[in-house]
Amino acid sequence: MIEIRELSFDAVAELVRRRLEAAPIPDKLARFIYERAGRNPLYCGELVSALLETNVVPAAGGDRAAEAALMQATAELSIPTSLEGAIIARVDALQIEEQLILKAASAIGEPFDSGALRDAFAGAPPAANVEGVLRLLVVRDFLRTTAATTFVFRHAVTGDVIYRLLPFAQRRQLHTSLVIALERRHAGRLDG
Repeated sequence: MIEIRELSFDAVAELVRRRLEAAPIPDKLARFIYERAGRNPLYCGELVSALLETNVVPAAGGDRAAEAALMQATAELSIPTSLEGAIIARVDALQIEEQLILKAASAIGEPFDSGALRDAFAGAPPAANVEGVLRLLVVRDFLRTTAATTFVFRHAVTGDVIYRLLPFAQRRQLHTSLVIALERRHAGRLDG
């Protein structure tokens, strides 16, 4: 078993500063992330990303702007209260085509490539430039590349949460499309 240590307050503050690309950051913001995420490294990162991507906290914002936005969001209860909630908030902030590609990737499993994604949509993906969307999802820190055209989720928890967002009927449709595509792709190897 691998032990993952809790982050110190200073480590959380540094993570927030780097993600926001701002120095200094409001102490209240760092304290909020530190306390809300239970010092869990993955949750801290996802919560900061969720706050950024849902425009609760501005990137490279000043102390007062970030603090005011955080206080307003806290009052409106719009801040995710769990790791799963932070991941879902980040997915919700994506364009619909990006969401669909990310969800299909979660149904494929890891590792996957753009060809498998096209197969999942029976050759009619929701975006003309699947590779461009995948690169964007790498930049947005949902995915990472393991080879030039092969992708995995940044963290297994992220892929699992996104897969659970798929309604059962959509899961079935994606899996059926993938099986048909695999049978077609490997027809010469299949025994009758």
